[in-house]
Amino acid sequence: MLDGHSHVALAAADVVLVASGTATLETLLHQEADGRGLSSRRSDGLVAANLQPDEGTVFSQPNLLAGERIVPELFQEQVSAEALGAELLRELDDTALRERQERVFSDIHRQLERNASDRAAEAILGMLAAKAVTAS
Repeated sequence: MLDGHSHVALAAADVVLVASGTATLETLLHQEADGRGLSSRRSDGLVAANLQPDEGTVFSQPNLLAGERIVPELFQEQVSAEALGAELLRELDDTALRERQERVFSDIHRQLERNASDRAAEAILGMLAAKAVTAS
């Protein structure tokens, strides 16, 4: 286990098993950069028990952002060693699935990024220009 070093683990992985929450978004963004597969799992008993999810229900952030089930989600009674193993093997073996995920992850990453680096650089340059004007 790598406590506090998720990026190291994600960089080394071909597929990953992720709990629900922001970890799924972090994994999506990291996996997009490395072009690797992603396998997301959700076992939030309270939400799953109250909503009784069906095949069309999605909870993980990658699926919510994609507007469709792009990564597998397993709920409460669906979570077993056999089910998790089967999903991980499917992720490893299905090249078309991984390529589709990578395309969707890349699209989501671009949508979330919104040229943050360019916008930050422009803001800094604007502040420097304003400071130069007031200094002269």
